[in-house]
Amino acid sequence: MRVSPQKARLVLESDQGRRVEEARNTLLFTKKRVAATVGKLLQSAIDNANFLSTEKGWMSISTICT
Repeated sequence: MRVSPQKARLVLESDQGRRVEEARNTLLFTKKRVAATVGKLLQSAIDNANFLSTEKGWMSISTICT
């Protein structure tokens, strides 16, 4: 999906610093079209972190974009 960086940043910044569960819920109820794509990206990042990490406990979103 092609989207302007400004529109994507609006959705990404709303979830920055939140716990993963809160970020998922926020993305589910966000009315922006890009939220579905960001949700897939978040799920992929969670799956990768769980695969690579031995500690599968608490995770938060600290840095989304630089």
